[in-house]
Amino acid sequence: SLPGHDARPPVPLPRNRMPAMSLRWPLLFRLEPSDRSTLGRADYVYEFERTINAPPDVVLSAMFDGHPLFRAPGCRRFDWHTPVGEFTDAVVDETFLFMNIRMRTAHYEPGRALVISIDRCSMPLASSMVQDMEVDAVDGGRTRFRWRIGVRYRKDTGFMAPMVTPLFRWLFSTTIKRLERRFAGQPA
Repeated sequence: SLPGHDARPPVPLPRNRMPAMSLRWPLLFRLEPSDRSTLGRADYVYEFERTINAPPDVVLSAMFDGHPLFRAPGCRRFDWHTPVGEFTDAVVDETFLFMNIRMRTAHYEPGRALVISIDRCSMPLASSMVQDMEVDAVDGGRTRFRWRIGVRYRKDTGFMAPMVTPLFRWLFSTTIKRLERRFAGQPA
């Protein structure tokens, strides 16, 4: 303690609350720019489809708003380098406990589609990666949400694919289940 300074804070820290995480993994690895055509060249494509009890624009926004109860497992935050929530030409960093990725909008049709190119990563897992989200309004104000994630593995780390594939499947599957649960029971 410094002379003249109390060693204890004037107000106790709240219990059961973790301090804000400021750790960011360096984005050391550049990936090839991706678009929807990457799905046809991918080594592996994860595919999910759900009907979500919310309008299409709300569903797409919810994927990137970082709500603590419904974001991807291990996700800590989204850092927008462009205006928050605007998908046209968006650049967003997603910080996980175990890695960071930089995402860039490759294609956006409001209320219809969002294609995201993963341009940088803190881990040498892929040579290219794309997220393709399609949303269609269905009866009762709900949305049919189709999410495809295509991965092309790096030649030097592709041997890790059998270990990474189930982990990614769990991560993406849990993310879409949380999105579905977020709007369950709400009027559309």
